[in-house]
Amino acid sequence: GCLIADEMGLGKTIQAVGVINSMPSVKRVLVLCPATLRINWKRELNTWLVRPLSIQIIERMTCRPDGSDITICNYSKLSGRGGGALVDALMSEQYDLLITDEIHYCKNPKTKRGQVVWGKRGNGGLVSRTDHIVHLTGTPILNRPIEIQPIVASLDPGNFGHFFGFAKRYCGAHQ
Repeated sequence: GCLIADEMGLGKTIQAVGVINSMPSVKRVLVLCPATLRINWKRELNTWLVRPLSIQIIERMTCRPDGSDITICNYSKLSGRGGGALVDALMSEQYDLLITDEIHYCKNPKTKRGQVVWGKRGNGGLVSRTDHIVHLTGTPILNRPIEIQPIVASLDPGNFGHFFGFAKRYCGAHQ
């Protein structure tokens, strides 16, 4: 997994598409992004993919993954009212690659959205149902350093997975 934290306009989306292109073993991809970026993701995928992969955008809460190679879903559908069936459908799939655009939307693992992405205690989230992860954000730390802990913990749980250990080492926590 990796975190691409370039500033806005430097091509994070194209870099993520490059990951798909560089890994022939990637056959199923889930892209999570803000609702305003779904169409842009489809356009960029159609422009930059070097092999034919089918693309589905989850338009409504009632939509389900249809077996397309790439599924694009926005974060609000993960935590919105009536999203439970969609979340269950996404969780039942196995993905080779999870791309999370604007991952700082999930900085709090206690929110509904965060629990779907990171998982609840004893129940893995979407990050546990994939072989590879690419997180994208131009603002990995919005307010405090602890906000990046769930992101880096998903990439390297051995070094960053313990919340309080991270807080003591990088955030000056002492109790």
